[in-house]
Amino acid sequence: MEVIKSQKGGLKIIVDGYMYTKKYARKTAIRWECSKRIVFSCKAAITTGIDMKNVTSSTPHTHDKFIYSSCEGIMSEGIMS
Repeated sequence: MEVIKSQKGGLKIIVDGYMYTKKYARKTAIRWECSKRIVFSCKAAITTGIDMKNVTSSTPHTHDKFIYSSCEGIMSEGIMS
């Protein structure tokens, strides 16, 4: 699990080869939605604790995983074969 900043300054999290964008936070949990939600009509989402260390719930993706890597703050991605 890796937490990164988006180009717009928001938070993103990478879990098991999938990237999620922060949707909203409550007192005890954060909801994250698949970053490919629009491109692939993917409704996958996860919920983490407020500390962003453990995934407490998740729903499945409708697409393959991507390989995400961060190098000097620049994100790159590729399809995992």
